Amino acid sequence: MTSPPRAELAVGWATALSALVFVPTPHEDVEAELGALLDDMLAHARAGDHTAAAGIGARLVDAGFATADCLRVSLPLLRRALTALPDLDDAAVAEVVAAVAVGFTEASRERVFTEQRGLRESLLHRRENAERELAAVEERFEAVFAAAVQGMVLSTPDGRVLRANEALEVVLEHPAGTLPGTVADLFHPEDRAYLVDRYAELVAGDCARVDEQRIRFLRRDGEPVWVRVVVLPLRDRDGATTGLVTMVGDFTDLHLLEHKMSFQDTHDLLTGLPNRDAFVGRLEEALETGAELSVLHLGLDDLAVVNDGLGRAAGDRVLREVANRLESVVEGRGAAVARIGGDEFAVLLPHTPTTRVGDLPAEINDALAEPTYVAGGGTAASATIAVARLPARGTRPEELLAATDAELRALKAQGKRQWGLVDADENARRREHHRLAASIPGAWESGELSVEFERVLAVPSGEVVAARALLRWDHPDHGRLDDARCRALLADTGLGVPLGHWVMERALDADLGGVPPYLELTVEQAADPDLVAAVSRVLTTGGALELGLPVAALCEVDSPAEENLGVLVDLGVRTVLTGFGRTRGDLACLEDLGDLRAVSLDATVVSRVARADGSSMFVRAIRDLVPMVRDTGRSVIAGGITDAAQLDWWVSVGVDRAFGPHLGEPLV
Repeated sequence: MTSPPRAELAVGWATALSALVFVPTPHEDVEAELGALLDDMLAHARAGDHTAAAGIGARLVDAGFATADCLRVSLPLLRRALTALPDLDDAAVAEVVAAVAVGFTEASRERVFTEQRGLRESLLHRRENAERELAAVEERFEAVFAAAVQGMVLSTPDGRVLRANEALEVVLEHPAGTLPGTVADLFHPEDRAYLVDRYAELVAGDCARVDEQRIRFLRRDGEPVWVRVVVLPLRDRDGATTGLVTMVGDFTDLHLLEHKMSFQDTHDLLTGLPNRDAFVGRLEEALETGAELSVLHLGLDDLAVVNDGLGRAAGDRVLREVANRLESVVEGRGAAVARIGGDEFAVLLPHTPTTRVGDLPAEINDALAEPTYVAGGGTAASATIAVARLPARGTRPEELLAATDAELRALKAQGKRQWGLVDADENARRREHHRLAASIPGAWESGELSVEFERVLAVPSGEVVAARALLRWDHPDHGRLDDARCRALLADTGLGVPLGHWVMERALDADLGGVPPYLELTVEQAADPDLVAAVSRVLTTGGALELGLPVAALCEVDSPAEENLGVLVDLGVRTVLTGFGRTRGDLACLEDLGDLRAVSLDATVVSRVARADGSSMFVRAIRDLVPMVRDTGRSVIAGGITDAAQLDWWVSVGVDRAFGPHLGEPLV
């Protein structure tokens, strides 16, 4: 153990040295190490081995305390520790301290020498590596220059060609070694002055590189070659340009391809006509100028017949012929023809004093009616045409085409080879209708749709015999939309069938006081292949159900709705023929389908009777029709009853069921 004075001396020594030099060692470990040095030094001094104290100085250097200040601080502390020994005179103390200093000095010198030697060896190693890397770079450059697919040429700062690789000679079609003497001789005359200026800027240091994406060089035969040129300077240590490296990429094929793709971006590949984007652009320009014009939106009526009957190739032939004939019809009128969809075309027709827009649809269809001979036979086309005449200045093309598209669909619903003018008010009504139809899925999910139940009464007794399910839409802007409006909207969506299932489930779950629910299906719901499964699923909970199937769905022989009818009857569902009385085939349908338990007169029948007088032929026919149906054992239902007089009239002709506003508030 070190005596307390020596321990204190070690603590002081460690504190003093730590203030001079940072060593990554905890302070307590430094104190212990210096304490051990003191013990060893005192042991050597007692033994008279004064020169061995030199090792103490070397160990001090190894511990990291190798500066002159560390030695200056340490010697007085060591001298103090030595003088504390009673058997050591001043000469011996001086000898020991001198030995420590000598050992410290030699160790410090050796350490510096070792570090310098390591640094020198490191510098030599790095120089050798740099020389090897430079040689490798030069070798790789030579290999890349010779074998590069991209053309390369080395030139002097003033443009004189030093070397050119094989790739550049191939691009410019020059035999090996026959390139012109200067780089400027390679440039196309129209680009030469510009490129010479760019090279001069690079040599002067005004730019770091030249990079031209689309520029022309000359082939040996004088033809232009579209290339990308990248020029880099070779500079010495002082920054002076010693040479230039020009890299040349041949983009001639790409340039031609891009030109072709640019054409394809604005034209229909099959017919060569401008496409929808190009037509919209031209239409936008015309509308912005306020030019007087009309737009004809054509939809071919029977292309699917050609495709299905004669094949797609025949259909493509017809489309090309339609394009040619449209251009022939409008030739000389300054019109633009485009193909804007699969079987849709458009004509932008500027107005002149002699323009007669109403004559053009007939001219077009007369031209299309000439047979086109494909697949061994002659076929022809016809078109339904919507005409937007004199649209207002500033009208957006998208709005105009949306209007013609809506008119086109309405015209096609009337038949083939129709034409009509876009009516602004009617278009606004249609757009509002379609906007509502498109928002039904969100309304369903957010709970805006609900089901109410209208009383169906036996008349004249007034007994409630059924609850007619009605779809309601509580719209945040339009208020409550009734069942008829909802059905009209659903007809333009694909939600009619799933919403029908949902209404059915709500009807079976509703508390109707024991009265069976009555649902009137749409045509698509009646023909739904999953209708029977849906009915079976909801009937597993018990209860009765009445379903109305429209005449329009059942009047065709072996229709899906007729198949559903037979199974529904087997399930115990009471079935009603709805929409009765509108067509001549209603009685034949009723006679053929014996499973029907009742008929429901169409709403238009009830409303027409209400408007007519008693001498009307229609009213007399209904007076005869109702008893005829009742004689078959079926019930007859009249809906939409609004007052007592109307109810009395229908009861007098034999109707035994009725519903409508006059017959009470909804059940639920």
